[in-house]
Amino acid sequence: MALAPDTMRERIKAVVIVQATPMNRDGSLDLEGLKANTRFLVERCRGRRIVLVPTGSTGEAYALTDAERLRVIETVVECAGGNIPVVAGTAAAGSAKIVGRKP
Repeated sequence: MALAPDTMRERIKAVVIVQATPMNRDGSLDLEGLKANTRFLVERCRGRRIVLVPTGSTGEAYALTDAERLRVIETVVECAGGNIPVVAGTAAAGSAKIVGRKP
């Protein structure tokens, strides 16, 4: 669910957690690890104001394909269950990559 800018400014008064992207030994996404981490954060921070940021600049977003990046974001949004704001990280090497990206 997209939030209006005024709503986002109010909600961003929180602890912003930039999540690392867990990977398997073979380099594939560890979606089960991501789900476990996200559920842990949601449960542990219950009652506190937090914002989750998947594929942020401290994760492995630079090495993910667009499809993998989208899957990570979808997984975190699903696990957050609408209870915690999720801001998708869009870091990339150059604005052309971000501006031209389509979901």
